[in-house]
Amino acid sequence: MEADSRKRFQFIIGLLLVLLFIRLVVIFYQRHEANKPAEKKVTYSSNMDDYVTLPRIHPYDLKSAAKELVGKTIWVRAGNAVHYYPFSAGTHTADLKHEKGLLPPLAKLQVKDVVLQKIPAGTLAEGQVSVVQKQAFAAFQMGDEPGTYAVPIGASTGDDFNFTGNDLFFFADPHELYKHGRRKHGRRSTIIRRNRG
Repeated sequence: MEADSRKRFQFIIGLLLVLLFIRLVVIFYQRHEANKPAEKKVTYSSNMDDYVTLPRIHPYDLKSAAKELVGKTIWVRAGNAVHYYPFSAGTHTADLKHEKGLLPPLAKLQVKDVVLQKIPAGTLAEGQVSVVQKQAFAAFQMGDEPGTYAVPIGASTGDDFNFTGNDLFFFADPHELYKHGRRKHGRRSTIIRRNRG
């Protein structure tokens, strides 16, 4: 009987040693995997739009805005977001009471003039002071459409001029700027349109 119990005891000790060895191997493997350097992920952008540099203009008053815009072609960047109005070339004013509509996306505009026009003041309560504000407008012709229209491109309070045209327009043909986004393969070319600042 002693021989049988001794064999059982040896078998149990041997089994425990094998299990302990397997557990040690698993622990060493897990620690080895945890100490491996993290796999580096590619962080570059594969979108070619990120590499497009948009031309900008930097006017500081009405004269400099006219110098940079008059006679040039611009394209609408903020489509369906900016109102435009009929423009009278005789009086050099926009008819702010009769809105023509919203500028369509990527519309091609030929700038004819840049003017500064007083914004109609709202009703003032007794004792309020009215600050005269003027708005800068770019007078343009849209494509082959007859008529001249005006779109606000900035505002002026006193001598301070705030120009917003860089957010509203492309100053170079977006079809050329984003030509890498055109699809070919027999389909009509389309442009990936993304607004960039």
